[in-house]
Amino acid sequence: MWSMAHIDGRLLWAERLTVSYRASGRPALDDVSLDISAGSIHGLLGRNGAGKSTLMHALLGMARLDSGRVGRSPGVRVGWCAQKLVIDWFLGVHDNVLLGARLRGLTGRSARRAADEALDAVGLSDKAPRDPEELSGGEQQRLMLARTLAFDPDVYILDEPFVGLDALVKRGLMGVLRERSTRGSAVLVSSHELDVVEHDVDHITLLDGGRRAFSGDRGAFIARFVPMDTVRLVFDRPVTADDEAGVAGSRLGGANALEVEVPSGSPIPDLLSMAASLGGVIDVVRTASTLGDAVEAAYDRMGAGEGR
Repeated sequence: MWSMAHIDGRLLWAERLTVSYRASGRPALDDVSLDISAGSIHGLLGRNGAGKSTLMHALLGMARLDSGRVGRSPGVRVGWCAQKLVIDWFLGVHDNVLLGARLRGLTGRSARRAADEALDAVGLSDKAPRDPEELSGGEQQRLMLARTLAFDPDVYILDEPFVGLDALVKRGLMGVLRERSTRGSAVLVSSHELDVVEHDVDHITLLDGGRRAFSGDRGAFIARFVPMDTVRLVFDRPVTADDEAGVAGSRLGGANALEVEVPSGSPIPDLLSMAASLGGVIDVVRTASTLGDAVEAAYDRMGAGEGR
């Protein structure tokens, strides 16, 4: 069932979705809710089989719902880049992308310009005259992304978009998505390549066995699953037992260093005062947990039955 109300800046949302596999009747999604808001880059994470693609299909109206509903704000256009190749093999590379621009409502020179810009964004400008079958697998993936960019939707739904792309193209694509989000578009991206999305996602939804294990902002996700940062105090001399005793909770981090765990993102003025009182501290290095660290910790917890 579709709802068409606009609430609190949301462009697209799911309310308590349950979707079952037809053959077995086993739930692929079980009571999952999700909000996608204007200007956000939303990371959809989970192991293979967690339900990420099924949730995306449900948001697109491509999955039969057992219960729940999907809502979309009036006039919102949704663009999809599938994990599997969806290419019009009877059209050339440029015309495939031009199709996206025309679906957006552009014609003539404006449509061609949008197609050219999208091809340039994914590094395929030189392949524009070719046919899709002449492209490599990674280039075909980029072709699908270019068509979605030319469509320029209000909501991008991207299922593993970085598979088969080289590092430079991944960074460039993420930059384009970031720029579009600053203009008000929303991005929902499923990816196992956490190093690519590490610094750009601002919201995380984690699925586990078809259920929502977490939904919240990136900082809250990291703090939930990896709640501590490591602060390393480096001395200009060997560390003594008195040094270790003078910094509560510290441990040796080598002959000339102490390490202390502190709550993620918290200020550390007391620790710095203690370090200054010891004398000889020449460097303080704080190592914050990454999104990848948090995902790894979350998977460990879910494997032990502690994730929900």
